[in-house]
Formats: sequence, C-alpha cells, structure tokens
Amino acid sequence: MEKDFLQLADEYTREGNLKALEKLTHKINVTDQPAEQMYVSACLYFLKGKLSEALGFCEKILPISSKNKVLLCKVLLLKSRVLQREGEYAASNRNLDRCFTVMHGKDRMLGDIWNAKGVNYWMLGKLERAKQCYRKASYLSKKSNNTALFLKSSINLGIVPLRQGNFFEAKVYLHNALQLCEHEHATRLQIYAMLNIGELYWQNGEWKIGQDILTKCRHLAQEAGLNYEEGAAYWIHASILRDEYDYDKAKEYYSKSLKLLEKSMSYTEKIYVYLNMGVMARLQGDYKQSLELLNRAQTIMNETGEKLDEGYLLMETAFSLWFLNEKQTAQTYLKRGIEKTLDRKFEHTIGRFIQHYIQKQKGGDYLKGFDSLLKVCWKHGYDTILLREREWFLPMVCEYALKRKRAVMPRMLLLRLVTNDEKLVDFLMKHKSVKCQEIGLSMVEKLRLEHYKDDVQECIWHLKPGIAKKAVSVLESLEHKSVPYLKIKLFGRFEILKDDSTRVLITRKKVQDLLKILLLNYQQTVLRDQLMEMFWPGERPEKSFTSLRQVIFLLRKSLHDYDLDAENMIHREFGVYEFRYPKQCLDIDLFSFNDIIEQGDKQWRDENTTEAVKTYEKAFDLYRGPLLAENLYDAWNETYRLEARDQYTRIVTRIMNALLLSDKERAAEFIQAAIRKDPEISVSTHR
Repeated sequence: MEKDFLQLADEYTREGNLKALEKLTHKINVTDQPAEQMYVSACLYFLKGKLSEALGFCEKILPISSKNKVLLCKVLLLKSRVLQREGEYAASNRNLDRCFTVMHGKDRMLGDIWNAKGVNYWMLGKLERAKQCYRKASYLSKKSNNTALFLKSSINLGIVPLRQGNFFEAKVYLHNALQLCEHEHATRLQIYAMLNIGELYWQNGEWKIGQDILTKCRHLAQEAGLNYEEGAAYWIHASILRDEYDYDKAKEYYSKSLKLLEKSMSYTEKIYVYLNMGVMARLQGDYKQSLELLNRAQTIMNETGEKLDEGYLLMETAFSLWFLNEKQTAQTYLKRGIEKTLDRKFEHTIGRFIQHYIQKQKGGDYLKGFDSLLKVCWKHGYDTILLREREWFLPMVCEYALKRKRAVMPRMLLLRLVTNDEKLVDFLMKHKSVKCQEIGLSMVEKLRLEHYKDDVQECIWHLKPGIAKKAVSVLESLEHKSVPYLKIKLFGRFEILKDDSTRVLITRKKVQDLLKILLLNYQQTVLRDQLMEMFWPGERPEKSFTSLRQVIFLLRKSLHDYDLDAENMIHREFGVYEFRYPKQCLDIDLFSFNDIIEQGDKQWRDENTTEAVKTYEKAFDLYRGPLLAENLYDAWNETYRLEARDQYTRIVTRIMNALLLSDKERAAEFIQAAIRKDPEISVSTHR
C-alpha cells in the first residue's frame, strides 16, 4: 500500500487535484505510516499554497526517511519545488543535487529531477542551461515511459527558444508537443502547450491566431477548473488586445487575470500582468500610473527572486521615467536593462520608443536627450539585436538621421543594418540623401552585388561629383573581382561545390558544424554566447570563447584555401557572427526546397492541383535524405530537421494521393522511393 499512497499523492499533486488529495489524506491517516502521512499532508499544503507548512512537514520527514531512498528522494523533490515557489532557486537546486546522490542515477525519478532543475535555471534567466536540463528530462522520461513528464519537458523545450526570440524553433517544439498532448488526452498539459503557443503568436505578431487559441485555452481551463491556466490565458490575451489598442477590453482581461492568479496562489505570473499593464499605461500616456504598476511588478520580483524578465522590467521603467523627464535616472535603468539580457523581447518596445521620437521631434534639449539615449544603446551593443529587425528599423533610423541637421546615428550602424538585405540597399540607393546613397554604394561593393552594375551606372549622372567618384570606383571594383558561385547541399550528406566543379572540403567536425549553423541562419546573426553554449555547454566562458576563436580561425583558413573571401563570408562583429554571401551567387538546397513548396502551396490553394503536384515533385527531387544526416543527434539541428521532414511528409502525401487517382503502380513506386530517402516518414492516404 505504501507505494500506492506515494504514487497517488504525486499524481494528484501533478494534476492539481485538491479534492482527491484531501480524500487520500483521510485514508492514510488510519494507517500506521507516519512518514508517508506527513508526505501526503505536505503535498496537500503545497497544492493549497501554504508553503511554510509544506516545508515544515518536509523537514520533519527527512531525518526519519533516510533508509527509504524512494521516499527520501520524493521529499527532497517536493522540498525543492516549495523553495522554487518561494523564489529560493539556488537552495532548490541544492536539494535536487542531493536527489542525484540518493538515487545514484538508477531511478525513474531522474527525469523529474532534471525537469525541476531546468525550471530553476529558467527562473534565474539561464536559458541555455535550462534547455540542457529539459533535454535530459525529455530523454530520460521517454526511456522510462513517463508520458506526463515527457510531454511537460517537450513543452518546456519549446518555451526556451520562445523566450530567446527563436520563433521558428519554438513553433516546431510547441506544435509537436500539442499534438502529443491531444493524442494522450493530457488536458492540463494540452492547455499548458496552448498557452505558450498563444504567447508565441502574440510575440510574432500573428494576433488573430493567438486570440483564437487563447479563447479555446480559456474555455478548456474553465471546464477543468484550472484557475492558474485560465488566469495566464487572460493576461496573454489582454496583452494582444493592448497591442491592438483595445485598452478597455485589455484592462478588463488584466483584472480578471489578477483575480484568478490570486485565487490559484500564483505570484510569479502577477509580475507579467503588472508589467504589461504598465506598458499599456505608458502607451496611453499615463506615465505615473505606468511607473506605479511597474514598481508593483518589481516588488513581486524582489520577493520571489525571479530574474527571468528583469531586463525587460528595467527597460520599461526607464521609458516611463524618460517620459516623466527624469532623463538621468532613465538612462541608468536603461543601461542596467540592456546589460541584463540580449534576447528579442525588447525589439518592438525600443522600436516604438524610437518611432515616437522620430514622429514628434521638437529640437533643443528634448532631442539632445534622445541622442544620448541612442548612444547608450550603441555603447552596450543593443544595435546587434536590431539586426534581426533591420527591415522595419532601417527606414526609421534613416528618417531620423535625415531630419537632423547633423548626423547623430553612427554610420557603422546603418552599414550593419543593411547587410545582406537588398530591399534596404534599394531604399538607400534611391534616397535623396547623399549619406544614404554612399552607404548603399558601400554595401553594393562590400557584398559583391554584381547585378547592381546597371543601377549604379544609371545613377552616376544624377549624383553629386563627390559621390559620383565613389560610384565609379564601385563599378571598377565589381569588374575586377568576380564572386564564385557556391552550391550548398544540406539534405543528406553536407556538400559545398564551387563553380559547380570544385568540392570545398572541411574535415574538422567542429569547424564544419560551425559553418552549418551559420548557413542554417543565413541572413541572420547568431550570438557568440549561443555558439559557445552549443559547442561547450557548461564550460567556463573564458575557455569556450578561446575555443570558439580557434574554430573561427580554422574555418576561415579552410575557406581561404579555396580562394574564397573568408573574412567577409564569416563575419564577426560585437558579439555576433553571420554568414555573408551574395544571394545571386549562392544556392542552398534547403531554402530552394522551402521556396518551391511555398509556390506549390499557393497553386494548391488556388485549386490548380496538377501544377501544384509538378511543383512539389521539384521539391521532392531536392530532398536527398534527412537534413544534415551526419548531425542527426545534434541538438542545434533538431528543429530544422523536424521541420524539413514535416514539409517533406506533407508533399509526399499530396503527390501520392494525386497519383493514386491516375496511376496506382506509379504511386507504389513513388512511395517506396520516398521512404528510401527518409525511412522515418509516415504517410496517410485517402481515396
């Protein structure tokens, strides 16, 4: 019976089933098992939010359960969760480390321990370490057939890239996790996945889809009596309404969210509610109210010890102080906020802030103050984050720089923002400003955009003498240096062909893997810290940075051996790395594959099935096997590989179903060929 009571207590705690746990408490009270009785009572108090009582019971059980390893580990795990809820994340981790010692790596509970450890790192803002823990929890839970934990850790794996702003990776993980939850009929975890998918669509600007998901999520949580989940759905939905400027409805939803979170004893989520309410008050122009709400969020953050969104909170506080004309204090807060994090969360916030100033420029001290604010962003590398949003940010920066009589924005920022984005090169080349034209010409020369020769030739006659000389030198430079054509295959075995004949060989694994990561992120920047964590997880930053520099050196040397401009190809600047190469001289099969499928999908939606199938067949020919087959088990490749396989499975299904209507024999041959390319696909047919 002992085993049954402990298992039931864990199950009811995980489900949040308070009534069932109360009944279990009455049942076990009639047995002669004091340690187990106290454990069930501790679970009950934990679920009720009475953390000090739960902690007291845990402390009493520990001395009398030293011989029962399973119970001891369960108590330590529960104690760590209580400490977690109280914001004592370091103390929580110490208890989890004791769990590892007790179990000696042989127990089914190891997955739970790693997942709890991941939550602690998550709350402390150590996202890459959290991801490693969740990955271990996912692997161990799958190995031990612990379905509930496997689903939860799968969702957690999607939340990390969501918070880092890697929406593509987050979308793959979360949607796959949601499908598994629906298949297993795990309602609470399904709601948990939907909550995060709703936040994903909010952060990614797909508000209509986000609202639909969150509405469904609320109804499911209401039916299941889950106050926390319902409250969390309300605050995310309210934030979408706020961004749509529906302030009255947003305020109503925020109020409902606070009541539900209070009812469910959830304090950390209230940080986000007050934080987003503070943003709304700022957008409405009520800066004092905004500051008051943000201070409430800061108070809860100090009480709980959560550090996850500290940078965001500090920056929002800086903006409110700025509008209240407390410029010096605002800059102090802004500097601290920027130093706390380098994720994508601030991009739209600071973009709107800059946009506000551009639209309402008044000159004098007001504008000089804004100049100093931009210098703070530049000094702390904030512009490296804005590289990811260069398309909307560059015109704003140019407009701002042009409205000023003296150039304020550093020219280097403009040069960096237009890198590899030809739309923005067009914008600069056609602009009336000499400064913009000069930057545009510099980018044509630097990126070797040979197809711009005619455009440069035409504009020479309209340019001022000084800039016309620059245009002539750019033309001469393009004539003398031709860029070789690179064909890169990522499907199946990795391969690079130069001018369709010379195979570029890179033998060292880490050097080759670094190039692959940069290629997968073509026209995007990759943070140095991300690369260090991918290749040397848990290593001291100084040592991993030295190792990364060595790998970069070897990669450039390998490319130099084939007469490639390695310095410009593997670009490094202010803590970010990027693969740079002119689009017109580069063919990467993965991107061609996605473009062809997008074209086929359009034809399919237009009910032009015959042409769509022909287009899909072109994409099918490009798929030579799983993406980067030699890196099947590398974490950095997983999301890209799964997404490519999903796309491949979808087009194979459509082609096969179309063939079944006309030529069944050919359909059978086709499906055999498709499975030979990737044996792990599963294809459904319809008649």
